[in-house]
Amino acid sequence: MRQIKPLSYFIIISIISYSCFRPEDFVDEPRISYNNLIFKETPANNEPDSLILFFDFQDGDGDIGLFEDESNPPFHDFDFIIDNNNFLVTFSGNFETPFKRLVPTLIPGPQNSELIRLNSEFFSDDDNRPPNWDCQEYVIDSMREDRFPVLPYEDQDFINILRDTIRDENGDIEFDSQGDPKLFTVLDTFYVVKNQHNKNIDVNFYRKTNGIYEFIDWARIFDENGCGLNFNARFPIFAPERIGKSTEGTIKYAMLSNGFRLVLRNDTFQIRTTIRDRALNTSNTTESPDLTLQQIGG
Repeated sequence: MRQIKPLSYFIIISIISYSCFRPEDFVDEPRISYNNLIFKETPANNEPDSLILFFDFQDGDGDIGLFEDESNPPFHDFDFIIDNNNFLVTFSGNFETPFKRLVPTLIPGPQNSELIRLNSEFFSDDDNRPPNWDCQEYVIDSMREDRFPVLPYEDQDFINILRDTIRDENGDIEFDSQGDPKLFTVLDTFYVVKNQHNKNIDVNFYRKTNGIYEFIDWARIFDENGCGLNFNARFPIFAPERIGKSTEGTIKYAMLSNGFRLVLRNDTFQIRTTIRDRALNTSNTTESPDLTLQQIGG
């Protein structure tokens, strides 16, 4: 397996101002607008440079921001893919299409607790698994009891996806004395779909060449297996007391990397930004003007 190149990426996000208005002033979907972009070059070769994005936001109910440790649905990191027989699809092996996507959702549990319910959604008629290791479409994980604490209601046969089953020499599932499949925990490489709601800010770079904008895939630009880091991230809840109330302000988004000068050089580029609120409402996409690092301070 390829090792990730040790290129530094860091993100520092803070709110530098906010104010509040009457609830009718803004809609519940967040609205954002480009404010500024500054490039700060670090003289030392081993220290990352800074690219600092400022953008303004408005939100009618103030429900923006995620805490770093929020990992329950709908803010979990990825969804597993299962085949037509409800088996988890892994890197190797033969699986029957169509493939389905397992989407976990929270449901009320006893004594004000929350449990996870699994729902399946159509994913693909074809087996399009990448033939090589790919960090964007595979994860190495084990099936832990805390990942799926409740079975889906609609199909109890889904138990086969929660654990690999112990099979006999003929490949048949072995059952215990109660008639339940014998199960064991396993570490494996699973085919997954990354959950876009795990992050609440998407920052995408585009290089402009002969009037055409070309997406810069930071995850692959230094590693063909997609194991690099892009600049999508989380910004925190800045003012919990403002949730439910109209809010506007300016967010400072600082991206630190050793790769800006190497990748962007003297090229013209544009940054496009989108955010999501806690209700999964997606904002408009705001675009920076066409810029070069030299124009913004490089």
